[in-house]
Amino acid sequence: MSYGHSGNMKAYTGRIWQLTSALSNVGVERDRGKEMHPLDSDSAIGKLTAEYLKNGEFTCTLSSPAHWSDIWKPLAKNKYGQTVGAMVNFQMGGGLVLLPRLANVAQFIEQLFSEVLPDLAPQLFPDAEKRGWTHEPVYELTRVTQLMETQEAVIVKAKQELADLNKQIASERALSGWMHDLLTGTGDVLVKAVVKAFNEIGLKKIIDVDEELDKDGVSRREDLQVHDSSPTLVIDVKGLGGHPSDADAFQSHKHATLRLQEWKRFDVQALTIINHQRHLPPIGRDNLMPFRQEILDFADEMKMGLLTTWDLYRLVRSKQSLRWSTEHTASALYHVGRIQPIPSHYVALGVVHHVYTGVVSIQVNSDELKISDRIAFETDIVCIEQVVDSMQVDKTPLEIVGAGVKVGVTTKFGRPTLKEGMRVFVVRDVQQKGST
Repeated sequence: MSYGHSGNMKAYTGRIWQLTSALSNVGVERDRGKEMHPLDSDSAIGKLTAEYLKNGEFTCTLSSPAHWSDIWKPLAKNKYGQTVGAMVNFQMGGGLVLLPRLANVAQFIEQLFSEVLPDLAPQLFPDAEKRGWTHEPVYELTRVTQLMETQEAVIVKAKQELADLNKQIASERALSGWMHDLLTGTGDVLVKAVVKAFNEIGLKKIIDVDEELDKDGVSRREDLQVHDSSPTLVIDVKGLGGHPSDADAFQSHKHATLRLQEWKRFDVQALTIINHQRHLPPIGRDNLMPFRQEILDFADEMKMGLLTTWDLYRLVRSKQSLRWSTEHTASALYHVGRIQPIPSHYVALGVVHHVYTGVVSIQVNSDELKISDRIAFETDIVCIEQVVDSMQVDKTPLEIVGAGVKVGVTTKFGRPTLKEGMRVFVVRDVQQKGST
């Protein structure tokens, strides 16, 4: 290294650590390695150092004196936690950047001087400083100032709109939180959620029997009664961690039998509603056979209903989505055996055989299907509907097909909404409205 005026150059033979007296305060220990990791991902110098550490190496480790604790900032360390790169910011101005051998020193220095140091030491880069102060409010262009004011107004408005949306979300969760209680609740919380669901599908004459008996100081019996039509439903509601036992499933039948004797009527029907495996997400529960076959057989024999709160939830969601009438949804609760979340105006057609892009193949097992019919697919959660615009069998367009045929129907639905084995229905005797 050389220094001095032109024509009077002299060789500098000192060590690099003697370039400035400040370096004499830095502790240096010989070491060598390539495994280094950055420590500062926020500052410009930290980000730049992190970018060039890869494929570099260090030949020593660094330490600072105790009185430098406020101005010493490690930038990189080796795998043993020893500092191999650091920055010193002197309180009176100036500083030091000490780094290991980087992979591309020339490019690093170029970026250091063009992108980092102008901000760290603007007094040394007057051109950069000039570019910076031109954006201060007192010097900014009039049109830019106007645009920035508009920008700030947009930000303020957006923040207010987000706050309003958050309030609406909180309000809706408070108003409709009973929908989640159907899937997680037990006891009185679950009973009240079931009442809300009944109201949603159109039932009006609902008696909370527990509430009435509690007022009178009488021991509890069934949870609910529905008197909208004949037969009167006598309902037991339970939230369980697992599958229902015989006692869980048949308690409503015992209560219905007692009511039949008390009221001296025969139009009384038992309904058991179970929130089974309530600690699991509903789609992950055993929804195919939540009730043992023996329980299902007994329910059919005794003419009583069995319903899961997951199926009740699905019935409510579908009604809200497709605007089913009260007549078509409420009637589902009067079925016997395992109650499915299917309205009375749905007629079984078949199942999804295969799903293609823009086409679904349907195995028609019953009824008939014709152009302009409205069909419904029972998906994992809600039912979805569409009008049949075209259909083919073996690439031959047809106007009508009957049972025993696999027919291809054009559709806007595809995977994963539709899956093989999903039930398909024809929508009968209802005004054509809702999802298309």
